[in-house]
Formats: sequence, C-alpha cells, structure tokens
Amino acid sequence: MRLEEAQRILEQAEAGTLDLGDDDIRGVVEDANARVTRAMLWGGGEESARRRTVQVLVATGLFVAVGVIGLIIPLVIAASSR
Repeated sequence: MRLEEAQRILEQAEAGTLDLGDDDIRGVVEDANARVTRAMLWGGGEESARRRTVQVLVATGLFVAVGVIGLIIPLVIAASSR
C-alpha cells in the first residue's frame, strides 16, 4: 500500500465513513496506520526510498574500497621489504 493510500484510508476511518466492526476493514485500517506511522518515524515516499538506495550504494562502495585497500597494503609492504 502506498503512503498516499494509507493516509486516505486513515482520513476516512477518522471521519467515520468506514465500518470498523468488519474484521477485514479493521485490518486494512490497522495496516494503513502502521504504514503511516512507519513513514513518520523513518521517512516515507519515493524520495526516501531513493535516498536509502543511494546510502546503501555508498556504504557498499566504501566497504569494497576498504576491503581492496586492506588486501593491497600488505602486498605493497611485502614487495617493498624485498
């Protein structure tokens, strides 16, 4: 469920237009509430997903760079000591 859909569902639930006595509807409202709450805590929408993707790519790149440097330094030290 997208964030916009979850917000509309919560608005309708607060307005009283949804029958919260029905278990299925109550479940959808609870899912919408969880989605909106998660978005408020961690950021929501497509922009934060892109930002998260960039952060993961940067972290992965740094991890690989540190690993490669960690492998090259001992080889350089061994070659220079000959």
